[in-house]
Amino acid sequence: RGTMKYELRPDGRVVSGRGFMKLPIKQQCKWGKGGCILMEERYSQHLGGALSGKPCSGSSCPVVRSCRSVTAKGQMLVEVERTLIDGETLRMRTFYRRLPQRESTR
Repeated sequence: RGTMKYELRPDGRVVSGRGFMKLPIKQQCKWGKGGCILMEERYSQHLGGALSGKPCSGSSCPVVRSCRSVTAKGQMLVEVERTLIDGETLRMRTFYRRLPQRESTR
């Protein structure tokens, strides 16, 4: 629990990977303004609603966009955004504080 490694490579290339619930995605990661990392994940099937689990194509596919940055207080900020089929956009912001350094056991 909580031990999965997740690497972001902000090189702008589109790569295949696994996203929410380990579903296949096409992912693009690049640098944004102010040093934030922008990531876009495109799913190949619908997530939730009446079409949940059914294949999709083109603009009907779910897209999740996120931005990762560091605040002036040293907290990591992750902002996630998703637009639903009806056009409503959901946004979430999560702040993570830095863990204290462990003392070495040497």
